[in-house]
This record gives sequence, structure tokens and C-alpha cells, in this order.
Amino acid sequence: MSTEDNTGDYASTIYNSINLLTIRKSARFLCELETDIMEDFAKKYSGIMIFLLNILDQESSVHLLTRLTDSSIIYVIEEELRMLLIREVARVSTNLDLLVALSTYLEFIDRPHPENAVHESAREVLQLLYKSNHNRLKKHFSYLENLPQTHSNAIIEQMIQRNMHVAFGVMIFAPEKIMCEIIDSIARIRPQDLMHAPSEVLNWRFRHDYDFYTRNAVYSNLPDEISDSLKELARVRKEQSVLLERIEKIIKSEIPEIERRNAVLEVVFQILHRTNPSLHEILLLELKHKNLLREGDIRILNYVYKRN
Repeated sequence: MSTEDNTGDYASTIYNSINLLTIRKSARFLCELETDIMEDFAKKYSGIMIFLLNILDQESSVHLLTRLTDSSIIYVIEEELRMLLIREVARVSTNLDLLVALSTYLEFIDRPHPENAVHESAREVLQLLYKSNHNRLKKHFSYLENLPQTHSNAIIEQMIQRNMHVAFGVMIFAPEKIMCEIIDSIARIRPQDLMHAPSEVLNWRFRHDYDFYTRNAVYSNLPDEISDSLKELARVRKEQSVLLERIEKIIKSEIPEIERRNAVLEVVFQILHRTNPSLHEILLLELKHKNLLREGDIRILNYVYKRN
């Protein structure tokens, strides 16, 4: 074995030792601290806490989170968001307008607007951040997914009450599950602030379901383009109800599976043909959630529709 091979082996051994021993040992040590000392550490050395929460396995991450108070977790979240926004400021440094907008948003992370109001420039900034981060494989704040939903929801609600700019910012960078929890919490607690949410986030949320957002108290606060989309979806549901019933009857019929599948695809294609293309994805996913379509069916329909 060459010297270069030996060096590579040593490097791998050191790397594994750091990951498996040093990091886990540090996490265990922190978990043994008293609550007030733990909270003080999280505030003074939030960077280390952010690193640990993002690098630890699920079990260790949950254990560490359960030793933190909710206020400590929110503080760590705010610090991580601040770091992410500073990175974005550096990325747009050549665009003065974007630089000013992002810098203003960053200021509101530290100093909330009076009465926790959302600044008028927030939607523009959030749309910029969404477009910049949506397709990135790495999502931040994924440790929140490891908490029981009741606990993550409680933390999200406290974030919303404390600083809406933080809640919106975390929503953009977080994994899909947390993003949906945040927008749902905003819809429940402060529906008047939905007008600041990027359309892309709301449309992504509607991929799962959207009935809650059709309630007047929520619906009346949505951005115009989103309320128009929901109005269109309601119209499609009503007009195509006969076709949807036909799909359900086909699914329950005893005809051979291949014939049954082809018959369903033909009916769905008719629905798509009569519907605004911007709503196709939501409609297809709605049918999938109702177990009327499979993932493979959606791919076929998208392919056939684009060719026609």
C-alpha cells in the first residue's frame, strides 16, 4: 500500500472518530447540564448548537432538543436564520435594490416591527429567497422535523407571536413539512399576514389539500392571484363533479385492471383539457391523495397533455 493510500486511510479514520465520538460525546455532555446552564450556553455559543443539531443523528438531535427550553430553541433558530440571510446578502451584493431589501429584512429579525407587523417589502424578499433556495437539496431547520408535531407546532406558534419576520424566513428555508406547518399556523393565528406569503409557497401547500384555505376568514386574506386560483379550483370541482363521480365508479368496477386504468386516464384527460394548465398539478395531486390516481398515472397524463 502506498504512502498516499495510508494517508487517505488515516484521514478517514480521523474523520470517523470526530463524527462518531467527539460530536456525540459533546452532545451527551450538553444534555447532562442543568436547564439554566444549557440555556445560557445556547445563547452564548449558538453556532455550536446549530452545528450539533444539523449534524447529529435523529435520536441524538431529539435528545438535545428536549433538553432545551422552547425559548432556547427559538433563539437558536433565529441565529441560524440570521446566518442564512447574511449569506444571501453577500450573494446579492452587486444588486443595490435587493441588497437594501434583504438588509432591511435582516434588521427586523433583530428588532421586530411595532406590534409585530410585517414590513411592506417582506413579500418581495420572501419571493427572492424562495426562488433562490427552493431547488437546493440541503434544507435547514430539519431538526424541527424530529420533534413530535405538537411540540414543533408550539414552537412555530411562539415564533409567530414573537416575530413574524422570523417565522416567514424559517418557512422559506425549512423542509416541506415544516414549511407547511408554518403557513398553516399563520393561517390560523394571523390570517391577515397571509398576504405577505409568496404565491409559490401557498401553491406548494395546496398540493396536499386546500379546504382550510377556502374558509372565508382565511380566504379573504390571501393574495389576489391565490384567491383567484382557489375560486377556479372550486369552479372546476363543481363543473367536473360528474366526471369525478365517473372516475370513482370506474375504480370500484370489476373490469380488468388495464381497462380500468385506461378508462380513468381518459376521464382525467378530459378534466385537464377543460382546466387552466396552472391548476393541473394541484388537481392531479388531489386525485392522487384520494387514491384515484397513482404517481405513474400522473407522469403519463403530463406527457400526453404536453404532446397535445
